[in-house]
Amino acid sequence: YETAIGEQRTIVLPDGSQMALNTDTSLSVDYTSAGRQISLHRGEVFFRVAKDAGRPFEVLAGDGAARAVGTAFSVAIKEDEVKVSVLEGTVEVDVPVKSAGPATEVEQVKTLTQGMAIKYWSYGAIAQVEEADTRRINAWRQGKLAFDGMRLIDVVNEHNRYTAHKIVLGSD
Repeated sequence: YETAIGEQRTIVLPDGSQMALNTDTSLSVDYTSAGRQISLHRGEVFFRVAKDAGRPFEVLAGDGAARAVGTAFSVAIKEDEVKVSVLEGTVEVDVPVKSAGPATEVEQVKTLTQGMAIKYWSYGAIAQVEEADTRRINAWRQGKLAFDGMRLIDVVNEHNRYTAHKIVLGSD
């Protein structure tokens, strides 16, 4: 599934789970009798997951995975950063993190509940749990953009994701 720049669409999956794809998003879906797997290639998706304890719902993004059963959450990729935000329920985020030893990876698992978010990077780092920006997520799902306390360059970059008419900042 894909959306173009400025396009948003909602997909209902065979089990009743819903995916709201934000602008410029690409993902693939693999449903089997054993599990439900989404691979997010780029962009941002809001998931409302149908409960099915026997078939885990997993979103692969970057080098990590977010697992949920009957919950609502968002996964966004920006360059090499992935952010998982939970709006309802519980999501387990599993990320291979590089440790100090030579080429050693350790699985870091963080459990997020409503109102929590976490970022991780493809180079093997994970941030501390933070408050989810639910206002921004709910705004884009309603076709709006919400900015609060953001740097101007971040506002411009977010705006430019939604349109071919780009804002360019210059300096004297």
